Amino acid sequence: MKTVILKTALATAAIWLGSPCAEAQTLKVMEWNILSFEGVTGHANDFNVQPFVDFIRTQNPDVICFNELETATSRMNFVEKLTEAGRLLSMYPFFGFSYVKDVGYYGNGILSKYPYVNTYSSLIVKPSGTADQRSVEAVDILVPTAAKPEGVKIRIVCTHLDHQGTAANRRDQARDVKNKTVKGSAIPTLILGDLNQGTTSETVSTFTADNEYGGACDRVCDNTTTYGNSSKLDYFFSYPAGAWTTVSYVVIKTTSLPTPLEHLSDHYPIMGEVTLN
Repeated sequence: MKTVILKTALATAAIWLGSPCAEAQTLKVMEWNILSFEGVTGHANDFNVQPFVDFIRTQNPDVICFNELETATSRMNFVEKLTEAGRLLSMYPFFGFSYVKDVGYYGNGILSKYPYVNTYSSLIVKPSGTADQRSVEAVDILVPTAAKPEGVKIRIVCTHLDHQGTAANRRDQARDVKNKTVKGSAIPTLILGDLNQGTTSETVSTFTADNEYGGACDRVCDNTTTYGNSSKLDYFFSYPAGAWTTVSYVVIKTTSLPTPLEHLSDHYPIMGEVTLN
């Protein structure tokens, strides 16, 4: 099991706060495989979002991408956990469906300080031998700035690739993600997710190469491990190549809060701050 930072009027999304105004087109984004808010073995969290919310508040991201998000299942007492977290953080929620689980759902989630002007969710290719159906989500936000108060449109892409199939399966899923979200698009985009693949893999190079699936992306993230202290699985790309400048990037492994991050999930959250050139 595994773990940065866009309006349709969503029925589940109330407007809690007005949109912030940035001095430049700069976004602070977090990506986190949250293990369904369950808590790791031996440190059961009972699907309580509060420790996650408490930590996220200390980081103050503009956008958060969640992977491995189970919601509204019977063991969660049918509560839609992404909306609960969004309410507590005063952020807009968007859930992306991958498959039915119990009486609820499994997929990816996005929380944003900025309202959505467009949302998209699609199942991605499921080659033979893969474990679960996976999906990709894309949301467009308008980021108002001092120079452009009407807002600059920016796209956030969130995905989670297969964890049991072959490297070729994940490569094919990466191609599908890129093809569905950035191919032919002129919208500045940030792509985040758990790729379940190492740094030298063809899966990663699919994103960084200019190929038939879309133009080249830059890697914002470094090679610091994210799946415990053993593997680098979680990634952050910016598109198109050369369009963004990285201000900062970190894999967050410590917190001053009572609940250690390693008790909440088997992945550490990653955080990047990027500016549109």
